[in-house]
Amino acid sequence: GNDLGVHKRIKKLPYKKILVKGNHDRKSDSWYLSNGWDFVCDKFSANYFGKNILFSHAPTKNSGWWDINIHGHFHNNLHRLLEGKYVVDGEKERNEIDLNNLTPKHKLLAVENTNYKPVSLESIISRPNNNKIKPY
Repeated sequence: GNDLGVHKRIKKLPYKKILVKGNHDRKSDSWYLSNGWDFVCDKFSANYFGKNILFSHAPTKNSGWWDINIHGHFHNNLHRLLEGKYVVDGEKERNEIDLNNLTPKHKLLAVENTNYKPVSLESIISRPNNNKIKPY
């Protein structure tokens, strides 16, 4: 929708801003870097708070090397998808593989669940594994 307006606000945030691109992020990396993001990637990993953390758009199957996978992809629909309440034709098939990858080591981070506000990494890691998160 309003890409320039949204990214103008993102640019003003006094944080390091990392964009893990997903299926809705169709612009070039250079566009995002010129419009407020400090780093753009498909996924990345880092060690924070003594945990190996994988940041990805969709939940990733655990191959054993990471402790937590912080992902998006489901937006604020995870609870509905887990209950098998599909509202669009093909929704089950599109999400089946990603839903089957979910374990207690997966943490959904969706801006719809944070009221579009930044959150601290520590709050994501320390929260119980559910679909709610408090804005930072």
